[in-house]
Amino acid sequence: MTADEILTPTLIFPDSLACASLAGRGPNRHRFGGPLELDIKGWPKRHPQPHRLATLFLSDPACGLNTSHYAHIPLIYGFELDGCRLKYRVSVSRRLEVTECQGQREKDWPYAGYPIMFPTLPLYFQAPKSIDWKELESNEDWSGLTRQDSRPGPNEVLVVVPSNDAYGVSLWGWSGDRNGTQVVFRVNLESLIVEAWNETS
Repeated sequence: MTADEILTPTLIFPDSLACASLAGRGPNRHRFGGPLELDIKGWPKRHPQPHRLATLFLSDPACGLNTSHYAHIPLIYGFELDGCRLKYRVSVSRRLEVTECQGQREKDWPYAGYPIMFPTLPLYFQAPKSIDWKELESNEDWSGLTRQDSRPGPNEVLVVVPSNDAYGVSLWGWSGDRNGTQVVFRVNLESLIVEAWNETS
């Protein structure tokens, strides 16, 4: 698998990955989009509010997110900032503390009519599949699971969210979506510190 083949939100663990489907059965609490509904400390007042891109349900056995911490991890990103890079800590499921926020507003971004909230869609993660990094690296055509080959460390999971017309919204406008821009979240499952940035090929 390569970054081009990651078409839906995907969890990348140090030794496995799990891709999401937008359709499924059974109890499910993961979701794409939805209202922000968070108490965010440390977000610069000069910036437009971030978007909630996704929410992970940590107790879902299907994706191996075993943690004794809070029930949900909200994944937020400053889509209206050019070059956004975030770092925040989840203190409770609805409260975040932003410790780093890079990026600035640009005259030609976002595109006209950019939504203040993304549509709410359920996400169903499939059973994890093992990753053999050495085998992947031996393929000279392989360029990575993310656009810049980011990888998780111990006790971390990367959450990769690509553009997809099935969301019912354009995350990056026509050119950004067609260039395969991904939002990448590095989630430390012990500290619940989240880093977020975007990668383009």
